[in-house]
Amino acid sequence: VYRRYDRLRPDDFNVILQMGHCLVQLQRYKEAIEVYFRADNLQPDASACLRAVAWCYLLDGQFDKSIYQYRKVTQQQPIAADWLNLAHACYLADYRGEAVAAYASARKAYGSAEAFRVAFDNDRQTLEELGAQADKIAILREYLELSALDL
Repeated sequence: VYRRYDRLRPDDFNVILQMGHCLVQLQRYKEAIEVYFRADNLQPDASACLRAVAWCYLLDGQFDKSIYQYRKVTQQQPIAADWLNLAHACYLADYRGEAVAAYASARKAYGSAEAFRVAFDNDRQTLEELGAQADKIAILREYLELSALDL
């Protein structure tokens, strides 16, 4: 439906964005990235586009590209999930120091230890699907809990 509508109104930012969201739901991340970049051409550096591209790169296992995009997002008006996803991408790319710093920023952005824990735990399955081992995720979470005491 969105593709048909896109043919009628090829410069409609919202339609293009929705097409990208549909492709993400279908796990067609490379196609979604192309669509989001098309939307970005209409509204350069729109945080919605940058955030979506970063998320697709993360889900596609392209961690360095995800990190690059999330760094751009976090320099604008980041939400807590941006910091958390940057941290996940850094962790999966084995950039441990940057991952810990981003997790600390996420913890602060969520505003409470409980909100951070819930968000982190909601991402466990995704982290495992992207190659992180369950026992190492548990160790990471414990480390973050202990280090939060110093925040």
